[in-house]
Amino acid sequence: MRARLIVNPVAGQGRPRRNLTTLRHCLRDYGFRVETFVTHRPGEATIAAREAAQLGYDCVIVGAGDGTINEAVNGLAGTDVPLGVVPMGTGNVLAHNLGVPLSIEGACEVLARGTVRSVDLGRANGRYFVLMAGVGFDAQVVQEVHPQLKNLLRGFAYVLSTLNNVFRYQTSRMRITLDSKHEMSLPAWLVMVGNVASYAWNIKVTSFARIDDGYLDVCIFPHRGRLVGVRQAIRTLMEQHIEYREVEYHRARHIHIVSTPPVPVQMDGDVLTVTPVDIQVVHKALNVIMPKEVGSARRAT
Repeated sequence: MRARLIVNPVAGQGRPRRNLTTLRHCLRDYGFRVETFVTHRPGEATIAAREAAQLGYDCVIVGAGDGTINEAVNGLAGTDVPLGVVPMGTGNVLAHNLGVPLSIEGACEVLARGTVRSVDLGRANGRYFVLMAGVGFDAQVVQEVHPQLKNLLRGFAYVLSTLNNVFRYQTSRMRITLDSKHEMSLPAWLVMVGNVASYAWNIKVTSFARIDDGYLDVCIFPHRGRLVGVRQAIRTLMEQHIEYREVEYHRARHIHIVSTPPVPVQMDGDVLTVTPVDIQVVHKALNVIMPKEVGSARRAT
């Protein structure tokens, strides 16, 4: 099988760079004919993935984190060329949701012996995402994490940024329209639009989302005061936010969000736009390689 391997050498504290030789050997042991593309700047993974599809590669394998995977997805969306994942980033959220092992050997075995399935993508202001789009607080947290601090502290860098924003983040009034018919206007500090159930650290914000059901799940955190916001966050960590009605939860194919004032929007862990944002599901727009034992429309566990 002819594969283009896209590697981000600085992902996950430089794990891809340290393990590139091992990864190449493992893929070749499984019969892959590998051509390696090492990224050096944002956007190159999109170009490399799109080119691989045009040149007729059998698959594109990404050895990196969710940010580089997002770039590759934007090059592969709408093509028949499947995406394979070797998780080497900070959060590895997609790997978790697909059931891909975190070890190089385990991930390579999935690539060689797994199955190809079609999954949905979200598209926000023209850019695809495979995991989620976060509008508001979490995007502000992501935006303030410096890349060098992220490489040094990994997930703890986001914890520090979260704590820094808890009492100074300014809530916006959100006007949210679902499928062009259900409109609501309310002060909110976060709107999470999920294509999968799990967020970072296996936190299930859009708990009922499935990656191939033709819908996006929308979890809205209304502003009811700082202390209530802390309670909402704690219950989300405990997976009780829906049960205790701390949030509003919806499913839709088309979501339009306008906020006053405008707020940042992150997609798959990178801030890429600001409100207003128009989000749509693109049903089964991407082929991915996942374990055979993982059924269709897998829910993260």
